[in-house]
Amino acid sequence: MAVTQVPKNTEIQQWVENTNQIGVDLGDPGILAGTIVAGINDIDAIVGILASLDTVDQTDLVAALNEVKRTVFIMALVLTETVD
Repeated sequence: MAVTQVPKNTEIQQWVENTNQIGVDLGDPGILAGTIVAGINDIDAIVGILASLDTVDQTDLVAALNEVKRTVFIMALVLTETVD
């Protein structure tokens, strides 16, 4: 979003129009806050509860996924060695 600037030599009417444009660009803060909170709640519901992970590392999703990735890599190495 572009930054609305009002130079010091702006006429009052132009200043009013610029100020009103800021309100239009920003939108209703009440709606915006509700949208942000709803979005965060939706993501939280999708992510789920970290304690429900079946991994040893339950600090966050990235750590849990990295643990799974390491496990799969190790299993692939073991299977490769078994086949050879």
